[in-house]
Amino acid sequence: MTKVDRDGNEETWVEKTYYTTEESFPAVLRRSEVVAVEVLEISPVENALLEVEQKNKELNALYTKYSTLAKAAQVVSTNPLSMALNNVVDAPAGGGVASYRASFLTPDYVTSHPERSEFVNKLRAAVDEQVRD
Repeated sequence: MTKVDRDGNEETWVEKTYYTTEESFPAVLRRSEVVAVEVLEISPVENALLEVEQKNKELNALYTKYSTLAKAAQVVSTNPLSMALNNVVDAPAGGGVASYRASFLTPDYVTSHPERSEFVNKLRAAVDEQVRD
């Protein structure tokens, strides 16, 4: 969904819907009654933070997997690791860490959106973790 911020700039927000069902899945029945619905609106900086954190988890899992396999001297395809690293280094146009830095990690953004400063700080830390590792 698109919203207009205080400065008149359009922002793309993400809407996530969570359904709570009567029975937990997997279940014997094909259907279960929905007992609660929760809709969350996620700001652009929160969405960027979630994406960077998810990528960090993926990279850490791959690092653990391949470092363990290297110690065991097993021959394994490194295509998943290569693809993950390429996705981080050569992010698609208009996306990735470079665009997050230009959009959210600036003093102007925090000045314009002081209520999001916590997410900006967390995003900065997550980006630093990705670059450091």
